[in-house]
Order: sequence, then structure tokens, then C-alpha cells
Amino acid sequence: EENETEEEEIVTRQDGSMLVEASMNIDDFMEEMGILSYDDLKVEDFTTLSGLAMFLIGRVPKAGDLFNYKNLQFEVVDMDRGRVDKLLVIKKEEEE
Repeated sequence: EENETEEEEIVTRQDGSMLVEASMNIDDFMEEMGILSYDDLKVEDFTTLSGLAMFLIGRVPKAGDLFNYKNLQFEVVDMDRGRVDKLLVIKKEEEE
């Protein structure tokens, strides 16, 4: 029996943006976003979105930091004792 009290890792807001737990597994997140190829990240030693943020920003992130990966724009919206807690994610339409 599954535990239904588990907090949702991705909460979609009315404007279509998503509030995402930074502790979410990177593989699960990419699958949810429909991104099948992200081998450029697999060489790095992180497994969560928090690690992705640190890798792409290149330093310890702080609230308000923005970064992009493929068609996703990320904003660090909440920090907890020096760790990324929540990210705001906007999925941009891919331009052909």
C-alpha cells in the first residue's frame, strides 16, 4: 500500500510554471519533463536537482539565481541552510 502523505515533488502552478523540490532525483525529473537524452550530465557526480543547480551555476546557489538546461529555465526560489530547497521551473517551447 502506498503512502499518500508523501509531498508532491512537482507542483504545477496556474501559470504553468512548476515548483519543484530540489531533492528530487534527476532521472525522475528528466523523465517527468520528457527529456530523454541528458548524457552530458551523467558524467557529473550528482543525483538531485540541487546538484544540477550547483553544477550549472558553478558555485553554491543562492535565492534568485537563474540557470537553463535544454528547454527548461530554472530559478532558485528557496534555500535551506545553504542548500537549494525549491526551484521554479518554466518549460519553454522548443524552437524548431
